[in-house]
Amino acid sequence: MWESGGGRSSRLHVHTARRCPAALSARPQPSLPAPVLSDPSRYHSAGGPGYTGPVTDSPLKKISEAEYLRTEEASPFKREYVDGFVYALHSQDGLTAQAGATSNHGLICTNLIAALHRPARQRGCQVYASDMRVRGDLSGTRYYYPDIVLTCEDLPGDARYAQAPCLIAEVLSRSTQDTDRREKVWAYQSLSSLQGYLLVDTAARAARLYRREAEGWREEYAEGGGQVTLPCVDLPLSLDEIYDGVRL
Repeated sequence: MWESGGGRSSRLHVHTARRCPAALSARPQPSLPAPVLSDPSRYHSAGGPGYTGPVTDSPLKKISEAEYLRTEEASPFKREYVDGFVYALHSQDGLTAQAGATSNHGLICTNLIAALHRPARQRGCQVYASDMRVRGDLSGTRYYYPDIVLTCEDLPGDARYAQAPCLIAEVLSRSTQDTDRREKVWAYQSLSSLQGYLLVDTAARAARLYRREAEGWREEYAEGGGQVTLPCVDLPLSLDEIYDGVRL
């Protein structure tokens, strides 16, 4: 998925971006003015097989935010919402719901949650796994399900989404990596509360961190035996910790 030097060597690449970031590859890529729905058939109001909510007449037909929130409660599959288009999340082996992700994906998420939990709690914040949505209002209302959300909001116990996350992490898979590296970079960076967006590969020991600074967004890329320092909790995190127990 990303460039890798092989072995256990460590390399760190740092870039600075003003507005739109580059994609995850080491080479800079064109800025993205807006996400492109290259496959509109992915965006639909159905939640997949067995879904009992409404099905639109066309994959191009939108539903309201209220309808999405209402029908999401009945959907057996997680569905994200992008300016009226609703689409079911897919794992490498099909729709993501009770059927889990790959073992490497799950282990990496577990390692990230374990590393972040205590530092977050010491600052009065919380870390949530993939069931907590993030709401944004850039170019239309959006709801995403990040793999990891760290927020210092005072959320009620029955909260189903956060609006002011401080740190978001996505662990890549074949089916989500393009969205995670392009559309979501642009969408997440529009959140004024966000201080960092971490992307972690599942096919190689590599991570890219987008960090908000006074002059814009700065990118850090680490591979092999490198590390990244996560904002919000000021946590140095090595790739050895991120990939503990992961077979690559």
